Amino acid sequence: MSLTLYMHPLASFCQKVLIAFYENDTSFEPRIVDLADETSRAEFLNIWPIGRMPVPECVNNFETPVVGSLVSNAALPRVRVAWVLES
Repeated sequence: MSLTLYMHPLASFCQKVLIAFYENDTSFEPRIVDLADETSRAEFLNIWPIGRMPVPECVNNFETPVVGSLVSNAALPRVRVAWVLES
C-alpha cells in the first residue's frame, strides 16, 4: 500500500497527522499543496473537492478518508491502526 498525504506544513491539522504518522513509523509520501498555484490547486481539488487538508490517499483504490478531524492528542497512537484497517 502506498500512502500519499496532501498537506501544508504550516497547517496545525496537518501537523497533528504528521506527528501520528511519524510516531507510528507510517511510510507516506508528503505532497505539499499550494492553493495559490493553479496547477497544485486543481490537482488537490480533483482528489478532494471540499478543499480541506490534510487528505491521505491510498494507491490501492481505497476510498479517500478525511483524517484531519479524526486526530486528537489523546488518540495519536490509535489513529494509524484504525485508519489502515478500516480503509
